[in-house]
Amino acid sequence: MSHPSPNKYTVSEYPLKYLGNIVWLVLFLIIFPPLGLLLLILNTAIRKEGVFYSLQYRGSKGWLIFWTIVLFPVAIILAAIHGFDVVAHP
Repeated sequence: MSHPSPNKYTVSEYPLKYLGNIVWLVLFLIIFPPLGLLLLILNTAIRKEGVFYSLQYRGSKGWLIFWTIVLFPVAIILAAIHGFDVVAHP
């Protein structure tokens, strides 16, 4: 009778993955939540059937971040005008 090896372990895969710097995310979520929310939206990937999918903004991220800092509703309008693409990450 064979016994399972004590060196084997199970690897868990989570359905969400953050692609950016987690320190900046936590810092901006605490200090300035609208910018933290924007970073979370732009840098989070969702796993489906072994492939990660994320949103990619079509316009300038610099202007989007600027308008998020200055006036958050303008950033929402800007994002709606330019739109997002769904990008696959293998």
